[in-house]
Amino acid sequence: MSGEEPEKDKEYKLPEFVFVDETEEKRERYSRFEGSEEYFEPFERLERASYPFVLRLFTFAIAAGLIAGGIIVVCGLAFSLGIAAICFFQVEPFNVVATRLWNALRKIAVISMGLFTATISPAFGFSMIMVYFLLRGEAESNALLNRILQQMQSRIRP
Repeated sequence: MSGEEPEKDKEYKLPEFVFVDETEEKRERYSRFEGSEEYFEPFERLERASYPFVLRLFTFAIAAGLIAGGIIVVCGLAFSLGIAAICFFQVEPFNVVATRLWNALRKIAVISMGLFTATISPAFGFSMIMVYFLLRGEAESNALLNRILQQMQSRIRP
């Protein structure tokens, strides 16, 4: 050939890492711990469950309604923040309204994302919503419950 030397024996290198899929082995390892079956089994059952189409349609419709309500809340928030900014955030009622609307918008966003996810995977979508409200703490949940109970007591007592 044109001045090239014939290639000598090529050396092949072995890979430094070998990846092994240990999915089943990990599952066996987790099931060996005491009480782990009782923890993982309900989650696996929820994921394997078959959910009706009506539930998926219902979650999608509610999420779409929440998005429409969220648009109204965004408009109200923009209006109240505009008025509060004109007043340099010195008028407390405007600040309270803006804070309440902001909190409502956050809840609407989380619930609608959870419901849209629940349209595809109900177990995962509903668990997203539950985790959000669990992480928000008992103070907020108790505040809503106390407000409802006070309204009921004011209706009962003249």
